[in-house]
Amino acid sequence: MEKWTVMNQGIIPKGKYITDLRYGEDYGLLITLKNDIFCITLDFGAVVSVHCIDEGGMLFPPFAHDPYSLYRKDRFKEILYKIENSSYHNFILPITGELYKPDELHYYLIVTLDYFINIMSIWGIDISVENLRTHEKTHSTVE
Repeated sequence: MEKWTVMNQGIIPKGKYITDLRYGEDYGLLITLKNDIFCITLDFGAVVSVHCIDEGGMLFPPFAHDPYSLYRKDRFKEILYKIENSSYHNFILPITGELYKPDELHYYLIVTLDYFINIMSIWGIDISVENLRTHEKTHSTVE
């Protein structure tokens, strides 16, 4: 059964954010979330897989019903989740062959106003949060 863990408590302020997703050889995966108060940068570096779904174009949710329904009831108030024992993990693992052991691949889900972003990585996430009103910046790393 899937196990969902909220990863952004005390790091990313709750809010509704627009998304800028950048992915390429030069800088890996960089996701910027922005609203009137905060600008959040999530730097994943090189990732094994990134899959972005426009939630407005979905008829059915892309996640298992039991854990997903718990968060759907709360209308995904949180932003960053780590999911263990997922079908997405089980889908990606055989594709990687013997490059990674199952416990080396970490599955993260980012939920924004318009997107579900699925990330499979062997690294942690460097997170920067800037208050656009005070220009105060904080930095954290999530494993």
